[in-house]
Amino acid sequence: ALPPLGAAYWFSFGITINAAWVLLAAGLTINQAGRALGFAGTKLSSVAVTVLFITVCLELWITGLVGTAPFGSPKAFLPVVTWALLWVFHYLRKLPSEVDEHGKRILPLYGSNFVVFYKWTALLLAMGALVLEFIILF
Repeated sequence: ALPPLGAAYWFSFGITINAAWVLLAAGLTINQAGRALGFAGTKLSSVAVTVLFITVCLELWITGLVGTAPFGSPKAFLPVVTWALLWVFHYLRKLPSEVDEHGKRILPLYGSNFVVFYKWTALLLAMGALVLEFIILF
């Protein structure tokens, strides 16, 4: 383990955070690919849930909370997950609503029931990541 006061520690911490963002961006890319293939409704919702599930599993594996900690348990992934999922919840907080510009784009694609489900799932997962951060710190 690197000493937390050294430059190498903070450099590796930054690389880990970038890796977490790359993983989340890959999930968005897969969702966009589903949309580009013409998926809508149940098919597109299935892609979104599958991507979210796989992302959560990968995050737990990469951080070493599940499995053998192959990467030395880089806990820097958890703040990224918390922030990203809270941002998802923030953008979906007013949905379903026909007044919201974001809602006008995604409601016809996913359906209002799924958007509500995804919104609350994102919040629950963000809170779970936050709890894991505190468990690891203390």
